[in-house]
Amino acid sequence: GVPVPDSVRSLASRGIPMTTGQRLGGAAKAVEDRATSIPFVGDMINARRMEGLGAFNQRAFADAGESIGFTPQQTGKEGIQDLYGAAGQAYGVTVPLDQQYAEGFEQVIGGAQSLPDDLRLRYGKALENRVNPINDAGQMTGETYQQAMRGLKSYKAETTKPGFEQDYRDALGGAMDVLTGQMQRGGGDGVVSGLASADKAYRNTKMLENAVQRAKGGSQSGESYTFTPSQLQMSVQQGQRKYPGATPLEGLADAGQDVLPSRIPDSGTAG
Repeated sequence: GVPVPDSVRSLASRGIPMTTGQRLGGAAKAVEDRATSIPFVGDMINARRMEGLGAFNQRAFADAGESIGFTPQQTGKEGIQDLYGAAGQAYGVTVPLDQQYAEGFEQVIGGAQSLPDDLRLRYGKALENRVNPINDAGQMTGETYQQAMRGLKSYKAETTKPGFEQDYRDALGGAMDVLTGQMQRGGGDGVVSGLASADKAYRNTKMLENAVQRAKGGSQSGESYTFTPSQLQMSVQQGQRKYPGATPLEGLADAGQDVLPSRIPDSGTAG
């Protein structure tokens, strides 16, 4: 009959263990916090809280790689390398450039000639940095395709005004359409969908990597690179400025911040 906060329900549904004080909150949580200073009793409480943080980290890695079916075997720096490796495998496709691709880019470049000088130069720089490496190689891999798409999206996000800036964004969108069309012709719609899933995992991995870096040296219990919900929150907020869009890590971080400790417990070993 005791009401359970939504954040507790959210963490419980993700299989993250919590102490009684964390589940009940309020006065029960305050009593439990004070009890951590009691010898032996405090060690037991901190051990259980450390288990919750460990499971929180494990769940974060699982959520980050969910789009590509990744199941984490470890967390911390090693887990980040595993995630990057899994995302890299998901990018594993190579498509040669065809005549339709070349004709499409000629049209896109020709349409951009009506832009003002400053925007035309910026557009040329965007293609030089993001698309020319693909053209020089004569083929497009899953990774170079996604890098080009991310870069062009970033250029589009830099301008927001109507008029000529809208024309500039349309020109960038046209270049993105040509890239996507080539990938669809060479690999099929399923490949493009799979690359989008890999890109989600990549964005989430960048956020997790930031959280792991924030946790470096922050543990007093030997659990190095175990990040707290607040560290994941900050990483998600920073990452979404560069990689806009929804991420399952945001909800997990918010729920964890409401319930789990904001620092690594001093001791995680009971007598």
